[in-house]
This record gives sequence, structure tokens and C-alpha cells, in this order.
Amino acid sequence: MGVLQWVYMGFRGIWFEVMPPLRLGSVDGKPFDVDADVVATGRTCVIGASGSGKSYAVGVLCEELCRFGVRFALVDTEGEHIGLKRKYEAVWVGEDEGCDLKWSGFDPAEVGSHILEAPPLILDVSETDNLQVKVARFVSALYEQVSARRVPYLLIVEEADKFVPQYGDRLEILGEVARRGRKRGLGLMVCTQRPSLVDKNVLSQCGNQLIGKLVIRNDLQAVEQFFQGRGLPEQLTTLQPGYFYAAGGFSAVPVCVKIRERETPPGGSAPKLGQEVELGTGVSEWLGRFTLTRSDGEGVGVPRTRRTIPTEDAQIISPGGLKAGLEGASNSARLGLRPLISASDAALYVKRERSFPLFGREETVSSVQLVMRPLLELGIRVRIRSGLLRHRYETRFAVFDGVSGCQADVSGTLTIRGGLEKLIGLSEEEVAVLRCLDTGTPLGVVDLALRAKIPEGAVRKHLASLVRRRLAGSRRVGRTKVFYRLVDIPVIKQSERSVQLGDVGSFADAQIQELRVGEAELREVIRGLLRYSEVESCKPFLYPLYRVELVLRDKTRVEWVDARSGGTVEL
Repeated sequence: MGVLQWVYMGFRGIWFEVMPPLRLGSVDGKPFDVDADVVATGRTCVIGASGSGKSYAVGVLCEELCRFGVRFALVDTEGEHIGLKRKYEAVWVGEDEGCDLKWSGFDPAEVGSHILEAPPLILDVSETDNLQVKVARFVSALYEQVSARRVPYLLIVEEADKFVPQYGDRLEILGEVARRGRKRGLGLMVCTQRPSLVDKNVLSQCGNQLIGKLVIRNDLQAVEQFFQGRGLPEQLTTLQPGYFYAAGGFSAVPVCVKIRERETPPGGSAPKLGQEVELGTGVSEWLGRFTLTRSDGEGVGVPRTRRTIPTEDAQIISPGGLKAGLEGASNSARLGLRPLISASDAALYVKRERSFPLFGREETVSSVQLVMRPLLELGIRVRIRSGLLRHRYETRFAVFDGVSGCQADVSGTLTIRGGLEKLIGLSEEEVAVLRCLDTGTPLGVVDLALRAKIPEGAVRKHLASLVRRRLAGSRRVGRTKVFYRLVDIPVIKQSERSVQLGDVGSFADAQIQELRVGEAELREVIRGLLRYSEVESCKPFLYPLYRVELVLRDKTRVEWVDARSGGTVEL
């Protein structure tokens, strides 16, 4: 069982385990660990509104459990955790062509009866029918096995409000696990965006809590029980994504934890499948232990030994992946805008210089090259004030240059606005700290931490990085070190309408420029500049330009012409 070491204590029948701590993240720059036993057999809730990073935090917990050999089963309602297979041994149960076991081809109770010998199970119910029945049969078999053998095991349930709602039909077996599972060794972790919709009897059993950003009044009231005597933290409604308050068995005093970065890609399994990998020895051996059967008794046989798993995150796409998507395998189906001006006419739009202001030789055109420049249109969900106290959310669109990272405007002649490129490569928190700095009035670390709503330790670290990059400066005022901004903060221009794109077809002589800045880098900058915002979509596309080379005697210069409007473009 890996690093789990069990010592049997004779007739007393007591098991003792040696488990290393699980590293979830950091508090003020210092590592934050939790006892693996507290997670494996305890009752834990992970709570956070949409966009708070709840599923991301669950993924980090699963990575730590996989790292140290802690057995668990995860009920994945959105197919967000299949990426665990990229690094760790796990069995993927779902309806996708690449899964290890299909829901339609076996009896969940049979797998539940073999669960204690299995690697971690990812129960992907995102595309299955009768998920309530299947999950109930599986959990019942699991509960029976753990009760009989008294071996620690953890059950993780995403979107718990679907299975144990406060009102309506619920899975009674989950209530039983919440009440009596601990004595039998069966741990439970419930995760939800809406704690007010989860059965209070289940939620009240959770002695360990990770609570992220919440904004709805009923949900805030539902988590008040975890902060008794202290009151809800003021920052709970404005927490940045990836920050959670750890309380209960995780910390005697609630502390704000920054969840560490994931080692495996988050995101759903359905959008793209790619890399085929060999199943790990543990997975292959477990799948070969028995012949799966359907509920009607028909044999299914042992599954294949190769599986296709997601090769990249469905939400965060690398620049290389975007470039491949732009170029296309067939070089015939590319999304973008077509040129409206021919190459022969492009030179007519260029103002030519002379050797002397009023007379002399005029520049000649030596070459005209069609260049397709990569741009990215991001759909950004932003908060709009609709009254004195009321807010609503809308999706706005912004276009960015895929080469420099600057914001672009394609409503007329392509315009690329400088300023944003200086922030590319910064983390969301670094951008937020820079945004809160003033150019004229220096600020101390304490004041800056209050403005940015980031712990002081993290602010100090980010300031050191900004000073090294010459984006911020510092000086002493008495005994206090204060900081100020050295660059202007760009304004993100947003549009209510998306760019109307089409298939630009194949251009044999066109050059496609390399995409250097992708969604991941832009997402960090945008979330740092625009509070209460989230990137919902990323649409890469090609924009046509002409590279016009002009020669006069021994001097050569290049002009860029918009292939749609004929205007000169500054790059």
C-alpha cells in the first residue's frame, strides 16, 4: 500500500497507520500541511462559489492522496479530474471511449465489492444516465466492504447538493456514511458551490473545512457554524480564486490558505482526447482480477490495457496547442478574417519616401508577403453595477495580440495598444498588487495588503518580484519601506459583441506567425486587473496583414498594411 504502513495489534483489532502530511498550499508564504489521517477517515467539506477554485483545490487534495497511496473514490459530476491519470495510477469509470470501465458495461455493486484492492477510482458521471442509482449502488457496496474489513478509505463527492440536498430526494446511504462511516474507517469529503442546498445533517458532520469565496446570503449563513465565536471573515465575499479558509481539524484557528499549483491538468474529459498511455501495473492487475458483469448477468470481459486520456486542459491551452489549432492539420480550415485587398494593391496603400523631401529617387517595392497574425478573443465574465448595491454579471469580449500580448482592436484598421506586454508573465496576485500601487503616493506593505486583499507575506514576496522586474520602486520613509508603481496600468477595452469569424481557407504563400502568448498568461493578467472577473472562453484566430518591403538605394524598411482596410499598422 505504498507508504501506508499498518500494524495489527493482536486481539484488540486496532489498526495504526503511518501517513505523511498532505501539502495543500501555503499561509503567508509558509507551507501549509494537514494530517493525512484527518482527511482519509474524517469528514471534510470543500465549499466555494463558482470560480473560487473549489474543484482545483479538490484536485490538489487528490494529487496528495495519490502521491502517498491513500485509497479513495471520487464521484466526478463534470469530468474535471480525469487529468489525474496523466501522472498517477487511477481507474477511470465513465462513458467516454477512452475510459477504463464503462458505466453501461458493469454492475456498480461488483466494482464496489473489489474496491479495497483498487487504485483510486474516478467515477465520471458527467455523461451517464441514472447517476443517482449507480452512485447509490456503488457507495452501498463500498460501505459494506469497509465495514467488514475496517480498512481506511475515502469517498469524495463533487456537487454534493445533487446527492444529499436539503430538500427533495437524496441518497440515504450518504447520510449513513456521514453519521457512522468514521468508526468503520470510511471517510467522506463533500464538495459544493451552494452549501445552503446541502442536507444540514451531512454538513454539520464535517469537522474539517476548506471554505472559499461565497457571495449569496443563504450560503454565507450556512457556513457560519464553522466560524462560531469568531464571526464570518470579512474577506470571505471578496477572496481571490485559489484562496480558502482552513478550519476545524485542518487548523485550530481559521487561516487563509493559498492552494498550491496542480501537477496534473484540470478540466473536463469530453472536449479533446489524445495521448494514448499504458495503464499502470496496479490498474492492469486490478482490472484483471475479475470478469465484470452487467446487472442482467451477461459477461463483459476484461477491459483493454491501453487508454486514451486528455492531453491538455480544456480551459487553459498552451501557446503551442493554440498554434497547432490555428495552423490545422489539413491547412484548409482555419478560423479568422479573410483579406479584402490583393497583394498587388497593398503597395498602393504605402506612403513612399524619397531621397530628398521634394525630389529625387522614390522607394521601390521589393516584396509583398501575406502574413496571418494570431490573435485571441477572450470572453470575460465581469461584474456590472446595476444599482447602488446590486450587481449583475455579463460576458464581454476583448481581443489580444498573440505575439506580444498587447490588446488589439479589429473594429477598423488593426490597432495594437502597448502597455499590457509589460505584465505578461506576472501571476494574478502580482498584477493585483501592482494595480493597487500608486504612482504618486507610496504605500507600505500593510496598507497594500488591505487594498489587494492578499496576506502580507504574499504581498512582500510579490513586491520583491515587481521591484526586480523594474515595474515598482521602493524607498525608506523613516523606518518604513514604501513602494510605488513605475509603469502605467492599461485599461482593458471590452466589447459587448464577439468578432464575427469564418473559415479563412488555405493560403499557400501566406506566412503564419508563431503564437507566443496564450490564454494562460492573459488569464493571470486579466484576473489581476479586473476584480470579480473570470475568463470563460478563448477563441484564437488569424488576422491578415501584408508585409511590404521597400528599398531606396542601400536602405531597406518594412511597412505593415492591414489586408482588410488598407491602413498602416504599427507593430
